[in-house]
Amino acid sequence: MKSESQALTFPCIRVSQPIGDFYVGSVKAKDLCEITTYDFRRLVKEVGFASYLGIQRRVDPSRVQEITKYVTTRDACFPTAVILSVPGECATFDNATNRLTLSAHVDEDPKRSIAFDKIATVLDGQHRLAALKEGKYKGDFEINVSVFIDIDIADQAYVFSTVNLAQTKVKKSLVYDLFDLAKKRSPQKNMPQYRCCLGSGVRQSILPEDQEAGNCN
Repeated sequence: MKSESQALTFPCIRVSQPIGDFYVGSVKAKDLCEITTYDFRRLVKEVGFASYLGIQRRVDPSRVQEITKYVTTRDACFPTAVILSVPGECATFDNATNRLTLSAHVDEDPKRSIAFDKIATVLDGQHRLAALKEGKYKGDFEINVSVFIDIDIADQAYVFSTVNLAQTKVKKSLVYDLFDLAKKRSPQKNMPQYRCCLGSGVRQSILPEDQEAGNCN
């Protein structure tokens, strides 16, 4: 477990939208992996009743393996943001410098304390982070993030649902045509896994997401 004195500071901008304010920035993959945790959907049984808690789906090991291979390629790219939820006690934004600081929270009640490795709950992007935690990428792989501060569980669930249900699927034929437009040789097009996908139409690839879905979690 990380020391409560640790903090992560990075430049970002404040974005205002109808749901509220959030912060957009770029964080090194190594640093991001150190502060993130997941709130998986689970059934909790209590005396006399049971209820579901958490909003995130479980990590698919095969999908993580595919993305782990992908991040080692020379064209590896995650253009869409990893979406995070951070408690207000753990976040401070400096308006003068446009820098966001995320740090652990120590409370008199140990149950209310928040450790450094549990500062940020992942709302979208858990498979990318699970793959990056394998540490097989090259250089300083930076990840763009959207950070929501102090939003309740209802808003967290809304953001997760919107991101994962509102995607417009792209026809596979268009995706393949766009690959052909690349001016430089793409290593992905010459890898056996990719050629297999082109020939079989199976919804699997070495890319970070199914190309039809248009996102990468």
